[in-house]
Amino acid sequence: MKKHLFIACLFFCSVGFSQDCINYWKLNETVNQTYNYSNKYFLVPEGCFSMLISRLEKMEITFEIIQGRDYKLSIGSDLPNGKPIIKVYNVDDNMLMYDNTQNDTASVLEFEVIQSRRVRAIVTLPKSQKENKDKNRYDPAILLPKINRYCVGIKLETMITRK
Repeated sequence: MKKHLFIACLFFCSVGFSQDCINYWKLNETVNQTYNYSNKYFLVPEGCFSMLISRLEKMEITFEIIQGRDYKLSIGSDLPNGKPIIKVYNVDDNMLMYDNTQNDTASVLEFEVIQSRRVRAIVTLPKSQKENKDKNRYDPAILLPKINRYCVGIKLETMITRK
């Protein structure tokens, strides 16, 4: 009975923290640092998403970019040391279109679209430099070692390209 109560407590505590992460893309300062009400960008709802992930997991979001529009893609996380890594792929042929590791893990990407297409953004967290060796023994049917998870948010904004 105590074992079930302990597992239930762990579950509800983790669910409560993940609920705080749902609107991370709206509330986080690094995601919203360039936003002001005088710019002409509008939110793209299908391109705004937040998720609680570990360094071993990934967050994936698919959206459409339309010809003749400018876009701004912002990303942020509550990872203490390091920035999230984002790679943007063309859905049709799985071709890599953008990788922010080539740009010092930039958190804001602004671009103009020449041809409409459906794209997939995959967000991961950088691997830890030090390995965390846990010498405890766990019964995999009951407990697993603690994995730190971090909120990651992505926001996509658009405006009509100025001529």
